[in-house]
Amino acid sequence: MLINNQQINNIAKDFAVYLNKLSSVRDHKLIKTFSDSLKNYIIFFSRIIPRAEQSGHVYDVRIQNQLNFETDIYLVAALKLDTALPLSSRVKARDYFRKIVGKYLFRSQILKRFYDKPRGYAGDYFMFEMMYDGKPLSDGIGVYFDYYVFYHSLVVSVMNRKERMKKILKNTLDRELKNNSLIKALNIGCGGARDVKELFDENVFSGNIAFTLMDQDEEGLSYAKSKLSVLKKKNVKFTFIRKNALEMMGFSKHSANEDYYDVIYTLGIVDYFLDNAFARFIKHSYSMLKPGGKLIVAVCSNRSVECYTALKWLCEWNFYYRGANSVRKLINEAIGGDVNVKISWEEKKQVFFVVVTRML
Repeated sequence: MLINNQQINNIAKDFAVYLNKLSSVRDHKLIKTFSDSLKNYIIFFSRIIPRAEQSGHVYDVRIQNQLNFETDIYLVAALKLDTALPLSSRVKARDYFRKIVGKYLFRSQILKRFYDKPRGYAGDYFMFEMMYDGKPLSDGIGVYFDYYVFYHSLVVSVMNRKERMKKILKNTLDRELKNNSLIKALNIGCGGARDVKELFDENVFSGNIAFTLMDQDEEGLSYAKSKLSVLKKKNVKFTFIRKNALEMMGFSKHSANEDYYDVIYTLGIVDYFLDNAFARFIKHSYSMLKPGGKLIVAVCSNRSVECYTALKWLCEWNFYYRGANSVRKLINEAIGGDVNVKISWEEKKQVFFVVVTRML
């Protein structure tokens, strides 16, 4: 049911009152600006819903452009509010917001999964499969939010991240196979393994590859196994291990008979680690490399932090983002000594790749 202007005004005022009670922030101008942005956002929905939800509605790019614009305008105000609020109040403010507009946002089956996190954590394998597929799954206003996800700069960077990692892996495997009859690779936090499937669909490698895929999620591993089972590559053997990366980092000493790898990589798992866990991950993974082996880590950058606002406000998907120089320093301190570290970027400069080569 749509709401009238008086109801919209009351909602905005109630949110302003809530914010004043919620925190010590007394910037009344900021709170009013945010409340006005919320009011305008709801007014936009009241105008657009009748068109998007009518029977026989055909996707309209003009509605899409309006929704993208209005959502981005609102998120600019949300970022300013986030910055002003104490950390303890930010989640409460975002929860309040979603109680108001969730009935619109979560018509998108994609945003709903991002928010509900049915596998118990953010960034499960199927969330990324939906992004990789780029196909809307929803009806009415939901289809426009599906496309909002696909058009978002961070999701574009996620797509770029996969493509860039495939190039790095191809070049690394080709180079290593020139001097070795067998290469051992480990993917930590493999999810649905879309990158692996596409890597071997698109390339032919001359030598033998033992490819181990590790993930904490049994459902994600099963999905990956089903997708990779169709590959007819006699020179590639896949092994699947269910293990949490924190377990792998270990709270026990490195086993003398544990496998050593030519390549270890991860697409995004370190974005969920605090610095101490990140350092431990680097140190342990480095210790599992053969001499000359490579550790490849994709990291979300702090260059444009505003791009993460949508994840926080629309679906409470949170992680850590870092600077390239701080990561280089962290790696050097974790491993010790003069470490061979190279950094490259995907096209939008929102994700960077760290390649660490173990000394011979």
